[in-house]
Amino acid sequence: EPCGPHPVGALDLLTGPASDNGGGVLARLFYPALAAPGAGHPYTEPEYVRGLLAFSNWGSWLSAFLCWGFGRLRLNCAWQAEPLRPAQPLPVIIFSHGLGAQRHIYSSLCLELASRGFLVAAVEHRDGSASMSFDVVDGQRRWLPMEAGQLNDFPRRHAQARWRAGECLQLTEAVLALGRGQPPVANRLPEELGGCPDSLLASFRGLIDPNRVHLMGHSFGAATALTTLATTPEAVYKTCSLLDIWMHPVDPEHYNNVKIPVLFLSNEIFHWEANAQRVQAVLDAIESEEMKANLSIRGANHAAQTDAGLYLSAWLSRRIGLADSLHPCDAVLLTARICLAFIARHEGRVDLTEEDRVLLRGEHPDCFPGVKFKPNGGRIGARE
Repeated sequence: EPCGPHPVGALDLLTGPASDNGGGVLARLFYPALAAPGAGHPYTEPEYVRGLLAFSNWGSWLSAFLCWGFGRLRLNCAWQAEPLRPAQPLPVIIFSHGLGAQRHIYSSLCLELASRGFLVAAVEHRDGSASMSFDVVDGQRRWLPMEAGQLNDFPRRHAQARWRAGECLQLTEAVLALGRGQPPVANRLPEELGGCPDSLLASFRGLIDPNRVHLMGHSFGAATALTTLATTPEAVYKTCSLLDIWMHPVDPEHYNNVKIPVLFLSNEIFHWEANAQRVQAVLDAIESEEMKANLSIRGANHAAQTDAGLYLSAWLSRRIGLADSLHPCDAVLLTARICLAFIARHEGRVDLTEEDRVLLRGEHPDCFPGVKFKPNGGRIGARE
């Protein structure tokens, strides 16, 4: 359950077919809503569960059980609810998911951010890096499973990062068009497949602040966000929050192209030496100390920003590696608080609390400045 003052609504938006040259984008929007969550909304679908199983190399014999289990999960949101009409237009966060993830796997974090007054647009990348996605052809879904590939294949991963960056920009343009009301944004996802009516999209007119658009991503999504910054005009985004970034897909030529404030927020248990050195190279290229922050969350592993640790009890999640010593709920809330404090500081807001400042200095008991790594360690690093 999100802790912010606003109930959260959500909807799925499809603007067109998958294409690396601007065909369309698939996303889930989370936003402050007028209605209470009620019974919520189904968390996922069997095809997505099977995609996760294939990505995780878990046996297919688990499929029926996990499809049943995931089918019982509900999103704590008011599905397709009317948006709240606040006194000031809503700031926006464009969120990019990690390798093998999907648009709903960060729902707990997105719900928390939306409950604090943001419109969060979580893109589902259709470049073959999501464990499952889809196109709509002749009114029917055509499923797009994950494409096989080596982690250390730089040309492929960088090409995916560029495709994904294009999707982030397409989604940004679609959200800003919603706020302007022109050109009208049509949902290409039919209502019988979970799409919302165009009248609901029209209700966002006047609600979006085009000067407060922020980027955020996790793992490969963080690499995508950094690539987006390097290939997009400076005026589009206000800040960028990179959660446990996987640096391998990022072209080193982009390290010097960061012109807006950037937060590197890492988990204690993820980085390896080469990855940490690349993070430091980007930080070194940013001359202004005010434009960068480099923090880590103590007792958190790479899944801490996802919903993975919340599927089971905290004890069982720790036993099977979906979480570490920090409680999964605390990890999500701490991530949201740090990101929101960083955004508030660079929006020039004066309502930063002393607790916010403590967080940004890395002085919270569950945080520390910098990045911890093991030489040649890390599950991904060993294969890179």
